Amino acid sequence: MTRILFTLIPEKGHINPYIGVAQHLQRAGVEVGFYASHDISAQLHAASLPRQLGQPLAQTARSANRGCEFAEQVSNAQWLRQWIEMLLVDVVEEGIAGISAAINQFKPDIIITDPMLYGAAIAANAAQLPWVAISNSLNPVLDPRVSSELLDTLASLQSKRQALFSKHGMNVVFKSSDMLSPFLNIAFTTEQLVGPVANDVECVGPSIPLCDRGDETEFDWAWLDADMPLIYMSLGSQIYYQPQMFNTVFAAVRDMPVQLVATVSDLLGSDELVDLPDNVYLSRYTPQLSMLQRAAVMITHGGANSVMEAIHGGVPLLISPICNDQFHQAFYVAKQNIGRVLDLQQASVSECSQALAALLNAPEIQANMRRVSASYQVDGAQSAAQLVLALAESDYDH
Repeated sequence: MTRILFTLIPEKGHINPYIGVAQHLQRAGVEVGFYASHDISAQLHAASLPRQLGQPLAQTARSANRGCEFAEQVSNAQWLRQWIEMLLVDVVEEGIAGISAAINQFKPDIIITDPMLYGAAIAANAAQLPWVAISNSLNPVLDPRVSSELLDTLASLQSKRQALFSKHGMNVVFKSSDMLSPFLNIAFTTEQLVGPVANDVECVGPSIPLCDRGDETEFDWAWLDADMPLIYMSLGSQIYYQPQMFNTVFAAVRDMPVQLVATVSDLLGSDELVDLPDNVYLSRYTPQLSMLQRAAVMITHGGANSVMEAIHGGVPLLISPICNDQFHQAFYVAKQNIGRVLDLQQASVSECSQALAALLNAPEIQANMRRVSASYQVDGAQSAAQLVLALAESDYDH
């Protein structure tokens, strides 16, 4: 039986895209295993996948990477640069041992890794195993015209990243934050969104799970009025602590004939969310895939998975990027005219309400979204699994 080990970063945006791939591989008779530095076993169990290997730290996620303090820190450009350097390069060496231990325990035939987890490629190379880079972002397919603070930071880290891999006898090519594998690289997008892509990256479409992906929660669906347009707002699982952005949107929809569902995480019950209109419903965490089946517009920070899932659902976007690769997603939303880009940290209530009204009544944007969304109706998770299985059956001659 073929064994495939997933090595993941323990954050929602770095877990969810891999769930569907693992489910398809498991259905095909592959024995799959998981490694992450923190405990993700509850989500794996709920998604009918095996528990993870090794001895992860007790907490389910790094609490320092979320909440009020974290949101304030990422707004500081210098702090953010240092944080990115720490995550991508400085802590790699100390993480290799845990990945190597999982490899020795599981004895996989192939490693599938988050391409930002550089230690996985180093450990796989040391074990003489092929490794597959499956991206959870648009990093490996970026248009050269895209610019961002993240890309500037990565340019300054280029020599340090190369030195890290050279120390282990490897020469790795990077695209944005992602390392490229000499074996197989996969991106969950289509050329209808990003345009022509180099031959070293397979664009397979969106990654949607076969069944539950393990993070679903209860929701009071009876609150929704089927006769009113639904606006769904989520700022992700890490930098969600943005009360000003939420309050601007709440005020903007107050007098609009719509309903708004907002995922606010730890802000639920906070006195920082003020003067809540009757047509706004707050949720700590929302079953996003189900919500997008009902939504007319999604308001997002531009997380790659949220944008991918909104396009899959054909839902126009109001995108307000805050940091990192969120600006890359915003570039493509604007390029394909499938939504509006608006800085909700600076926008007035009037500007927000006008943008939402335009999205709800914009035939051109809706037609563009239907065009791009049509290419997102394929099963990218299944296609990714098939590409990995084809690699497993090959002679790894790279």
